[in-house]
Amino acid sequence: MFGSTSGSETHSGQIQLKETISQTIIASEYFQFTSTGQIEYFDHAFSFPGYIKAGVKYTIALEYDEKQTIYRGTEGLESTTADCNGGTVSFTFFETPDDTNGSTEKNGQIP
Repeated sequence: MFGSTSGSETHSGQIQLKETISQTIIASEYFQFTSTGQIEYFDHAFSFPGYIKAGVKYTIALEYDEKQTIYRGTEGLESTTADCNGGTVSFTFFETPDDTNGSTEKNGQIP
């Protein structure tokens, strides 16, 4: 997640992981952090595991409580891999029909 472009601000909101087609919520949490007004990224890990399946599309939805200009990531990866318990997991990012702010596979709050 990124912070405000207008100086030091406290940000809060909700982040959700949901199955794209059924809209079933896998994980949902409120967040809060303070930004400095600089371009910086704030990690957030869900406090409990969300069980997901290979081959199923999921959406990460992020909504801030405040209405202000927020930095956004650009030139992100369309696909990547991660090591998970000794195995390799592949992630491929797609645009979501839930988008309301112009995010794409490469640009947005989830770099």
